[in-house]
Amino acid sequence: MKILFFGWDPSIQPITRTNDYMGDCVYHGLKSLLGTDVHTRYNQVHMYTDIPKGGTDNFHGKGFTLCGNLDPDLRTVIDETSMIDNLKQKVYDCVIFSRIYRSTRHYKEVCKYYNNTEIIIIDGQDVPTIQEEYRKHIYFKRELLEEPSKVLHPICFSIPKEKLVPSELVAVKEKELAQVIPGNQDTYTFTSEKDYYKDYEKSLYGITHKKGGWDCMRHLEVIANKCVPFFPGIDECPPHTMTDYPKAEIAEAYRHVQEGTMTQELYGTYCGKMYNHVAKNQTTVAQAKRLVNIIKDANK
Repeated sequence: MKILFFGWDPSIQPITRTNDYMGDCVYHGLKSLLGTDVHTRYNQVHMYTDIPKGGTDNFHGKGFTLCGNLDPDLRTVIDETSMIDNLKQKVYDCVIFSRIYRSTRHYKEVCKYYNNTEIIIIDGQDVPTIQEEYRKHIYFKRELLEEPSKVLHPICFSIPKEKLVPSELVAVKEKELAQVIPGNQDTYTFTSEKDYYKDYEKSLYGITHKKGGWDCMRHLEVIANKCVPFFPGIDECPPHTMTDYPKAEIAEAYRHVQEGTMTQELYGTYCGKMYNHVAKNQTTVAQAKRLVNIIKDANK
């Protein structure tokens, strides 16, 4: 499958807006799955291991987890002329706009040559609002409140498989709560991804909750390090939001902690179930495979 992927482009400013968790999840997964068959018009410099030193210092979350992971040999950037020629010749099976609420650059040009279901919209915005003018396309919505349909689908954050601690690792717990308390900037002191992850690995629980939206990369970072999310309010999460997560287990674990009934055996069970679920269902490659299958089914 060949894909033209519109991610970050120079029209998106300020520089702190370069990274976009949902768009970058999808890009990482597709690049890992399809390699150089995923073309971009603009260099997604923040996604590759040759990113300049300090290049993510001003990014949201300091670029932890998603930035700087891909092999530069996978990079396939095309110029304007090649892009137009490829669109005219229908070189691509589909075209993906992964930051539709931040940039619609080249959208009109793509619409000249591609059918509605060959154009894919990724909407990772915190709010549940759907942009009506793009409903005619295959539309993946992060904070989805509506019923899914043939063209409207939920989508969640995902994590590179290499960011999961090894499955055989037995995490030694040294404290009850991880350092980071969402919303408390005084606890956001980590400058190293390794140290940030290690703190979760040695903690029983990582506090997390709904912020701008229900979905949050922190939920996955907690679970990937064999730590259990302590997630107030998870029972109120809408049914078509965070659909890929082990929501039932997260809610049950939270209730046990609140009621004082969490045992060491129960903790191990919940921690293992959540980790295995994420390892199977919420890596960027697993997400990319689902996305590709949905696109293929819609265009049969």
